[in-house]
Amino acid sequence: MSVRNLARRTTVLLAAGTATVLLGAQPTLGAGDDIVLGKPIKIELPAVPPGGLHPVQKAAVKGASAQSCQDLSRKVAAERVQNPGNRADASYLCDGSLSDLAALSPAPMKTAGPTTQVVWCTTQDEGTPIVWSYRSRGEACNSRFAFTISFNTRTGFDEVAVMVYEHEIVTVTSGPIWFDDVKLTFVAYTGEFSTVEVDAATECGCVIEGDDHAWGGFLPINLGQTLTGDFGYSWLQQQSIEYIGDWIFTYEGQRPGVISIGPASEPGPDSLRCDTVVNGSVSACVFTAWTPELQVPVGVYGPAALNVAFANYYLPDGWGYLQPIARLADPNEQRANRDWVCNDGTFVRYPDFVPDDSCDEYPFAASYMSARFLGVPGADCAEIMVLFNGSTGNYDLYEVRKPLTYAERCVRGHVQLSLNEGVGGLLGSFTRTQRLLDGDYYYVYAV
Repeated sequence: MSVRNLARRTTVLLAAGTATVLLGAQPTLGAGDDIVLGKPIKIELPAVPPGGLHPVQKAAVKGASAQSCQDLSRKVAAERVQNPGNRADASYLCDGSLSDLAALSPAPMKTAGPTTQVVWCTTQDEGTPIVWSYRSRGEACNSRFAFTISFNTRTGFDEVAVMVYEHEIVTVTSGPIWFDDVKLTFVAYTGEFSTVEVDAATECGCVIEGDDHAWGGFLPINLGQTLTGDFGYSWLQQQSIEYIGDWIFTYEGQRPGVISIGPASEPGPDSLRCDTVVNGSVSACVFTAWTPELQVPVGVYGPAALNVAFANYYLPDGWGYLQPIARLADPNEQRANRDWVCNDGTFVRYPDFVPDDSCDEYPFAASYMSARFLGVPGADCAEIMVLFNGSTGNYDLYEVRKPLTYAERCVRGHVQLSLNEGVGGLLGSFTRTQRLLDGDYYYVYAV
């Protein structure tokens, strides 16, 4: 079979981190060709930010509801006016802004300047559920306002001290343990409430390694100061797959010499999952609220990566790029998926053009978006061949067997077996490090 019978050609230009696919000159067709030429097209692989396409993802704790600072301050102020005999020091957690807390005290608020928080984790919009921010399967954080209201017997007025209360939780890949760095910064107060004794503690359905109080109990803090501490945890490992539950954080503040009526509490993230399934005897934990991303570099995997790119950026579903795909763990189902696409009797290898030619299907056979699950016959997938052009230093992309409609829902490419297996190995390693269980979603795209 001649090159011209492979149908129209596109040229893949690689420059500045992008791959641009351009249709080159249309070949002259001979008698017996069974394809129809279409109009020239152009595709670009978009530049990807250093942190990936989704560098920060957020997820609310199911069933939890954050308190708006504005609504909470009005409620607390009204209750204390109605019950003047019950004005013990009390602590609260809320979302909003410092100005929302003005109703708590008649005295003007003194601040330490702009609040400083970790760059990728900020207080949430008031009235929203308790939201945690994620930037990987192993990192989560949360930032809230924590305030204590205290009655000043000398002035006869309530006064308030306001903190920014932050958590940054990190897991490890080598075992079922994780750590929480806690930070409490004194950012504002009213009246004479310039020194506060504060405590931060935790509890969960897991093992707390060491002290369950971040800095051992109550410590004094003044305006502008920051207290830091940490919690260590490990998995009880009662089942092969478990989500960590009953996870609570508390904050408690009091005026020196005054006993508080008790702490304020909030739930920890509810998406921390531990397992012994993905990587054999190595157990570890990840935040499932974050959908991981697998990048397939064209510079390493060439045609195999461009096979993925074609589906990412050229077909309407945009599998792996516009929408994530889900892992299929059952090897028997994977084999059935591959047979459906590649071993249906319609895929013909062309070793004259692709040494050790193999059928490279996408979405992957190890996914619930494989053509078999979509109900699409393998013969109806977009069939392409990407060849390196030594004279231009670029890749040329050809339609094979039939013209492309660009409405296909899957791709099967003619790819050298070693490159095909290379992407498979990349996916396997990614599955283990990200601890993808059956049905877990992930993004995958060519760069």
